[in-house]
Amino acid sequence: MEENPKGKLIKGIELKPESIGNKVTYVPPHAKGEKNMTSKKKNKVNLEIERKFLMRNVPDFEKKKYSEFRMFQFYFDRKGKRVRYRESIDENDNATYYFTKKKFISKGTYEELEFRITERTFYETFKKEKNKKGICKTRFVYKYKSCEFEIDMYKDLSLVVMEVELKNIN
Repeated sequence: MEENPKGKLIKGIELKPESIGNKVTYVPPHAKGEKNMTSKKKNKVNLEIERKFLMRNVPDFEKKKYSEFRMFQFYFDRKGKRVRYRESIDENDNATYYFTKKKFISKGTYEELEFRITERTFYETFKKEKNKKGICKTRFVYKYKSCEFEIDMYKDLSLVVMEVELKNIN
């Protein structure tokens, strides 16, 4: 298991949904005094339809505009769903933290629930979780027409993967 970029070390938390206005809000039991974690999605299934491609290397974007993010994330399974916590650091060194639950539906299709969490929640969870798997990677995001291509270059691995999310299975 690779250490995360900030050198801090994190257990999954059981999140309890509470309704506030038109948002679904999640407050972990230990997060008293922290801002609530929210998802802009209402109580509906969010399907993530994606295709992944193995690449030889990160393409040369030349003068085309793209974004770059450094990421540390760790995973574990809970009740048949894949759980992920992610730290994403943009080009200006601004960090954003996410909690994601994914459930396999079919090849390339997952039921997904994702929302922002606090830095404190991220690191406390990392310290507590025992059966986690972590990775570090650099993500390049390139937009072309109506598609967004995410190209991940993994640290300490000779692996480059491109992912594109689709609106439907066709």
